[in-house]
Amino acid sequence: MIYQILITISTQFIGFSLAGLTRRFLIYPHTMIWPGNLATIVLNRSFHNNANPIVNGWRISQFRMFLIIFIAYGIYFIFPDVLFQSLSTFNWITWIAPQNVKLALICGSVTGLGLSPLTTSPEFTLDIAKYKAYSPVYQSFFSLYTSTVSTVYLYYSKEIMTGIKSALQRQDANQGRDLHSRLMKAYPEVPEWWFFSVFVVSAVFGIVAQEVYHTEFPIWGMAIGVGMAFVFMIPIGVITAISNVQLTLNVLAELIGGYTLTGKPLAVMMFKAYGYVTTAQALGYASDLKMGHYLKIPPKSMFWAQLLASLVK
Repeated sequence: MIYQILITISTQFIGFSLAGLTRRFLIYPHTMIWPGNLATIVLNRSFHNNANPIVNGWRISQFRMFLIIFIAYGIYFIFPDVLFQSLSTFNWITWIAPQNVKLALICGSVTGLGLSPLTTSPEFTLDIAKYKAYSPVYQSFFSLYTSTVSTVYLYYSKEIMTGIKSALQRQDANQGRDLHSRLMKAYPEVPEWWFFSVFVVSAVFGIVAQEVYHTEFPIWGMAIGVGMAFVFMIPIGVITAISNVQLTLNVLAELIGGYTLTGKPLAVMMFKAYGYVTTAQALGYASDLKMGHYLKIPPKSMFWAQLLASLVK
């Protein structure tokens, strides 16, 4: 139980500190829009707006419209996800012989390999020759990471360099000149050493958990995982902030963790936690910071609200 608490706090708050330390890159530049927040803000404003104008000859309140859409989507969702799951996973091959375990293991899309019958033999075993003739495996997924870094460098290097210069000159994180940034300067900014202190404490929790409970996860593995999160936080954050598409480090973390920690499944999972989960957590916290920026919530209030809510959760 204590081990789980230490790991959860460590990964959660390392992500929290990453979001705070990258504010000058992902929050305050006006080009970092975070489109998902705009929809949330509009939804909440519509709930608190008492105006009910006539549109195209008919009138309906915001809450009633929301209720109708909510019920309709619930009905639409419950059929493929609860009542008739085969609509989501149309695995017709296993319908032929539902009791055949080998068929389910090879061709099943939920608990099996999901292989096509075109690449299996009559004995329902993998035919290597047919498999290679049908379609070779292309490992093009990893180009996602290189293309992310190169795209951000080519199109958003100016914003990144501005953030680096302001950090080296020890200026406030909020150097934006747009309306939102100017209005937010009325509130005192959260010093970056607050976030750095949270990072140090979280890292110590993680080290204690690994050393006391002997997970075979070395400290250098934790350093590599957190370092990977630091390297990709800004590129992935920029892509998320401008397109609302969140990329994932899951596959890369599995590759690096599996290669460096071969034969240690628990250690590989810990590497994923510090390389992948921390980045995902950081993006969530960064999105919340941008929400507070749009709604003019004082930064220090946001800091304590996020910190305490994450600790309780």
